[in-house]
Amino acid sequence: FNNTRGLCGVDDTTVEHGQYDADAWHVDVVDQHFAQIDGTCAAYPPAPPSHCNESSVAAAAMICDPMVQTTYAPTCKAVINMSFFFSACQVDVCRGLTRSADFDPDFDGMLASVVSFETACLEADVHNFTSAIDLCGVPFGNDMSCTSASCRVVGDFRYRTFDGVHAHFPGACQYTLAESCASELYEIQVAHGLCDAGMTSIPCTTGVGIRNVAEDIALFANGSIYVDGGHISRSDPDLATLGMTTTFGGVLTATEQYVRLRQGNGIQTTLYNSGALEVTARASHLGTVCGLCGAYDGQRSDDFGGAPWDGDRIWQYGVTWQIGYMSHVIPGVALECTDEDEPPTSPCAQQPQHVVNQAHAYCAELLNIDGRYKWCHPFVDPDEFFAACVQTICHQGATTNESCGLYWQYASVCASQGVDVEAYCPSVPVVNECTLESGIMYSTFLGSRYANMGSGDFVLFQIPSINASQVSEDEAGGETFVADVVALEVQVRHSAPLAVVVYDAASGESVQFTAIGISHVNGVETSSLPVNASVTVQRTDSSGLIASMMDDRVVLQVLSRESLRVRVHASLLESTTGLCGSPASATVDLVSRRGGHNATTASFIS
Repeated sequence: FNNTRGLCGVDDTTVEHGQYDADAWHVDVVDQHFAQIDGTCAAYPPAPPSHCNESSVAAAAMICDPMVQTTYAPTCKAVINMSFFFSACQVDVCRGLTRSADFDPDFDGMLASVVSFETACLEADVHNFTSAIDLCGVPFGNDMSCTSASCRVVGDFRYRTFDGVHAHFPGACQYTLAESCASELYEIQVAHGLCDAGMTSIPCTTGVGIRNVAEDIALFANGSIYVDGGHISRSDPDLATLGMTTTFGGVLTATEQYVRLRQGNGIQTTLYNSGALEVTARASHLGTVCGLCGAYDGQRSDDFGGAPWDGDRIWQYGVTWQIGYMSHVIPGVALECTDEDEPPTSPCAQQPQHVVNQAHAYCAELLNIDGRYKWCHPFVDPDEFFAACVQTICHQGATTNESCGLYWQYASVCASQGVDVEAYCPSVPVVNECTLESGIMYSTFLGSRYANMGSGDFVLFQIPSINASQVSEDEAGGETFVADVVALEVQVRHSAPLAVVVYDAASGESVQFTAIGISHVNGVETSSLPVNASVTVQRTDSSGLIASMMDDRVVLQVLSRESLRVRVHASLLESTTGLCGSPASATVDLVSRRGGHNATTASFIS
């Protein structure tokens, strides 16, 4: 005791912590006793790691700052010199960021220094302090640091806030998505814009910008990345492996599906190639977040202006987060932009009901509880993707592969949650077309598919007369009801071959035929058409017959012994009923929002 010295210290009653003069114990060459050592030695103290430049040292100091706050373990700091552990924390943070894309500066970097400091306190017999390690094992956490929440933006700007509020905010400018309320530590901006979609353009998230005290970073859905205005190639191998370290302790990564920035403050921003945007924040940010992603305080009532979340309230709240052009982070966007006083009209509100119902039918697979996405439903709520899908179809029509966008967005977000689903895009239904294949498989005007295994005669479709109805009594002779007067009715007989009867109420004429030829006109067996027939039937160049009626606004083609196709002009679709569906009602069209199809609603007439 009291007779030793060296790097292990002097063995006496003095507790030595802090900056130690280690260079004083450097062994000169003449005094070395190690064999086969040339006596050369790197300079001491060693130079800071190259990645710990002035900016990154400042960033690390900010991350480690809670260690030197006066409220943390003051009784221990009176005995143990904190500066040594604070410096060690800074070095750990700088070094760790270069080694793994999964390195968490708050957790992995600061934890070792905090644990070492508190261990030194206990060894010095100082026990009257509160540990900074929370129940999740996170330094300076809040016992909820091992949890997190996500904010998403999909499709035509469908928001889901950190606290779970769904809101549609179709602004056309740049907005603050999330930021630190009490300081300027970070800000995440989102750019609303238009993406090319074949012959038209559709609303989409064109980019996201992240600003912090040291740098500006911009990510684009096309995979482009900019750091402080400088472009970074997505093909850089570092982006696909360990990630690329940014000045402020972030890690950039890029894959075939997304570009991502994981910040040292526990916030992760992911922009998918499909256009979906997701921001995930650790619970250590509870109650400190502002912006379109909400307050992240566990209270839904204060997100997007509070309930009720109607269009006007959401709009008025959303435009308050518009960013002035001097504050833009995302390059290449319009410098000046002003939203209107009122929200734009919904695309579906500008379409006839049968188009809206067609959009619902096209997007229904997203919600199908027995469909290809069912395993993802518990992890990613499909409702917001369905709503965005419907609006997109109303905007551009289900006529190109771009209609698949929301299916691809949902699949990409599912994949990020560890649920892999096959790439899928629904077949685009031909507008206003109904088909029967193999004698039983129907595809309605809205694209819904189902099997009708029944035998006999069925109403394929009916079209009522415009502004015409009739009043009838019930069987008891009491109450009356109003029924539409049928202007045109087409019946189909499930037989081999298929037989079709067309009845035109205006002329009182009926024509029955198969793919082989005409069999009856007005109930009389014949193989030829009468003169001035309101229903014209002719053989096509290929096999089968084609019938035109109602001034060619309805065309029906019997293609084979087991298949047929009918097209109806859009002006007639609103009132159409029968096995081909009712475009004015998605329910009658056999579409169940979460369960597929119900063929029992078919209209039997035999």
